[in-house]
Amino acid sequence: LMEEQETKAPPEEAAKDTDSASGDGESKDVRVESTFEELEKEFEEVLQEMVGDGSLGKFKTEYEKLHKALIKSHESEKRLMLQCQELNAELISNASKVTSALKITQDDKATISSQKQEIEKLWRAVDDAQDKETKTHETIHQLKLENISLNKLIENGAGLGPAMQESMKALEKEKEELTVERDEQMEEISALRTELSELMEKRKEAENERESVELKVLQLQEEITAKNQEIDRDSRRKAKLEKDLRGVQAEVDGKVEEIKAKQGQLNKAHEDYAKAEQVLKDTQVRLK
Repeated sequence: LMEEQETKAPPEEAAKDTDSASGDGESKDVRVESTFEELEKEFEEVLQEMVGDGSLGKFKTEYEKLHKALIKSHESEKRLMLQCQELNAELISNASKVTSALKITQDDKATISSQKQEIEKLWRAVDDAQDKETKTHETIHQLKLENISLNKLIENGAGLGPAMQESMKALEKEKEELTVERDEQMEEISALRTELSELMEKRKEAENERESVELKVLQLQEEITAKNQEIDRDSRRKAKLEKDLRGVQAEVDGKVEEIKAKQGQLNKAHEDYAKAEQVLKDTQVRLK
């Protein structure tokens, strides 16, 4: 699992890339909004020129359709830009979570490795203590047998010389010391087993936590991949809208130029008509 994670782009780089993309997106938003405001102003000026001129009614209707298409395209673009910004923010947040989760996983692995060494050390201590306890038990058993043998000699009337009495006292003392040592060793074994049990429980908890974190890392990386794919889809939709917007702008510019040309022709026709009318009036005056 960890090898698979290492092949993926580091979360920090993903965060930097998305952060940079977010900054570029914001500056582009400003440029797009400024361009739209200029187009909107130009639309209003042209529409005002058309007001009251019946000859431009057909152009006015078509021009207003283009105006509505431009507004719709602009609003769609704004919504997509907002979605991209939200996805970028979520991606940055998830990248940070992945970084934290990876660090926790690495720390857990180090902890588990340390606990494993400690458990092995405790097992060796338990084995050593059990060996000592077994040897002590065997020695005590041997002393008991010797003590029983001496007691039988006493019961059978055998006298105990000074050397035998000293030997018996020494055996009794050694037996008592070994009994105390055995009890201490049994307590030590019990304490070691308790410590070993607690440590193994902690190790189990650490392994469960590590597995949980690794699963979380995988889920977050899958989520980031899904968000990246969603951003790519939105970027393609946005690019198409921008293309449509440029098409609308080009069409509007063409219609504006066409309207201006028609307006120029109408103005010239009015001037020619006025001149012809004046010539006609002058001619009529001369004929009178």
